[in-house]
Amino acid sequence: MVLTEEENKNEVIAMGKGIAFQKKVGNLINENLIDKRFLLESDENVNKMSELLSGIPPKYLEIADDIIQYGKKEINTKLSKSIYIGLMDHLDFAIERHKKGQDVKNTLIFEIKKLYPKEYKVGLYGISIINEKLGIELSEDEAGFIALHFLNAQQDSLNMSRTVEFTKIIQGIINIVQLFYKTTLDEDSMNYHRFVTHLRYLSYRIQNRDPVSQEDEKLFMQVKENYPLAYQCALKIKEYLKTKYHTELSKEELTYFMIHIQRVTSR
Repeated sequence: MVLTEEENKNEVIAMGKGIAFQKKVGNLINENLIDKRFLLESDENVNKMSELLSGIPPKYLEIADDIIQYGKKEINTKLSKSIYIGLMDHLDFAIERHKKGQDVKNTLIFEIKKLYPKEYKVGLYGISIINEKLGIELSEDEAGFIALHFLNAQQDSLNMSRTVEFTKIIQGIINIVQLFYKTTLDEDSMNYHRFVTHLRYLSYRIQNRDPVSQEDEKLFMQVKENYPLAYQCALKIKEYLKTKYHTELSKEELTYFMIHIQRVTSR
């Protein structure tokens, strides 16, 4: 494996059997020996990748790439190239912990399964590949951690701690709805997935303090009158977000909540 420069001056990580044999800094490498190349987005990422690769087995990059290629097909959305760094670093740390008998429990595994099924599926694929290629037995908890890396990679501006916080916000709101209506929501329904999608955008706005658009008082009053129970539930969510996240929901947000709550609880 080598850090090299293409003709257009882009720095890439190139991998191939014998690619660096008897080579020194500044030598040309044989392109026919390159099996895979990894173009990173910035000099900072190139430096991080170089530092990371100097301390871990090259096989981890192959495994990470396998998981990432699978994830791209399953999730079908653009992923930040920095996922290579985050995922490889995590795999190295997780595998070392496992070898020492220090596996970490994922306290969000239940929520991750429900809220991010595509990412979780990628996580399950990831641990199956790791276990197969390295002859170890990582637990389902690690599938959840891998899923969070893929969720994080879909939001270039977010870091992992914020991704975890998003998950907590979403699950907290879902819990309020289920307790208020004394029911369990159908996680396979289209209305549930629409509700979760709305909560993801809400969580993003909460953490970025994005302003809301102009409020429609007439629509708010109409929806409030039509769905009085959903309105009472929305008020509880409003109080929860105000107390825990110091965020005031606008009438526009309350309107959306009433509509989604009505849909997700009535079908």
